[in-house]
Amino acid sequence: MDGIGQVWGAVRNPLPQEPHLDRMISAVGAGYSKYNQFDEKVADTTVQWLNTVDQTQPWMLFSSFVAPHFPLVVPQQYLDLYDPDSVLWPALRLE
Repeated sequence: MDGIGQVWGAVRNPLPQEPHLDRMISAVGAGYSKYNQFDEKVADTTVQWLNTVDQTQPWMLFSSFVAPHFPLVVPQQYLDLYDPDSVLWPALRLE
């Protein structure tokens, strides 16, 4: 968003250590972030474009969203759609 993000890990193997991982994980849950706001604007702009595009001609559209991404927060209304007890969680593998 606005040229700010965690791009340093995309080109390195092994990934560098994240010094603030504990703060990022502690923010997981219900809420609203600048990334949610950005994604809503992308969605709104996409819908506006779809309502104006000439449907008689071939076209292609690519819309990209930031979330889910740190901070892993989502508006409560979306969390309420899923019962955590009904989610099949993957088995934890320790190696």
